[in-house]
Amino acid sequence: MRTITREEVRSHLFQAHHLVTPADSLPEAAGGCGFQNSPPGTWLCAAFNRLRSCSAWQLQQELDEGRGIMQAWSLRGAPWIFPLHDAAVYLDALCAEEGESWIYTNGLRCCQKEIGVPFSVLLQELMQCLQVLEKEPVVSKQRLDQVLAAAMLQRIPASLHSLWLSASPFAKGQLYGEAIVSFLLRPASFQRGIAFGPRQKGSPTFAAFPNAASKTGGISDAACCALVCRFLHAYGPGDVKGFAKWTGMELPQARRLWALSEHERVSVRYQEREYSIWNKDTYEKQQTDEAVRLLSPHDPFLDLWDRSLLLEDCKLQHMVWKTVQNPGVVIQCGRICGIWRSKKRKTVNELHITLFTDIDTKSLHIWIQAYEQFLGQRILVEISRL
Repeated sequence: MRTITREEVRSHLFQAHHLVTPADSLPEAAGGCGFQNSPPGTWLCAAFNRLRSCSAWQLQQELDEGRGIMQAWSLRGAPWIFPLHDAAVYLDALCAEEGESWIYTNGLRCCQKEIGVPFSVLLQELMQCLQVLEKEPVVSKQRLDQVLAAAMLQRIPASLHSLWLSASPFAKGQLYGEAIVSFLLRPASFQRGIAFGPRQKGSPTFAAFPNAASKTGGISDAACCALVCRFLHAYGPGDVKGFAKWTGMELPQARRLWALSEHERVSVRYQEREYSIWNKDTYEKQQTDEAVRLLSPHDPFLDLWDRSLLLEDCKLQHMVWKTVQNPGVVIQCGRICGIWRSKKRKTVNELHITLFTDIDTKSLHIWIQAYEQFLGQRILVEISRL
């Protein structure tokens, strides 16, 4: 069994994430493992770091017009941007089968007895109600919950009406029925029932699924296998637990997909343990990009399970990978050198960088100048040291 070193893994990951050799198109850049888009707009920085020449306006237009890419709730129930032709991988493959739990529905399962209606029935009714989006998109997530909860009220048993209209235990000012709808929207997205549209006045819009990615059949084993291969290519060596965490699946579902990919996986030794890699990856050590880059919060590169590969200090890791409000990171030579946060003003963006170690400041300013051109806005930089 081959032993893979940390340097080989670091070199491979930079190549796999297009951080050494840029992608030729946005669908290619997003095709590896997609872009998480939370907070909204952070995907643009991730795309900037993986493309040769582009502007934020051009990329946003590509997304808004559905030119090869789209946005929907996907991995871990988060808003995700991925190629239209990969809808089977980033949506269909996430669908739970009988006896498995759907991603992002733990809250709904906790009150299932009180609801008294099977999950499958509620989901089926919501899918019918989502047809309203074919006539007109809905602006804002809160309004979406309200519209769909009102529509479902006409379809659920009368015995559930009182509970449906009562106060939600999950959020202030929310009705119980609206909370149920909110939990169901992720499974509905995996079944291609809803997608994100262009933002309007700072709010997300929700629309019917694009015709270009309409579903043609059931969940294919090929799509499930492809999702595992994307994980291994982007984050390998890995195991089924890492795959489950990346996708948001519980282990029974993750093990089903993992088993389907058996012929695509090869066992290796890494960090004194046995893991899997995609059989098409060679892990030949190549030159790591020495330029300074700023990666956005939730950049795909930061989803790797072996965080010590990028940052050995455990205390500093807690500053980078937080429960909420993750910062962006400063990275050079395959390691995290600091964190950053930004504030958008009317005419400028303020960038506050906190460095853990010394970096090549000339390379940093080259990146910032290029990012200014990408955004079409001036950037004011403030640098401090931890």
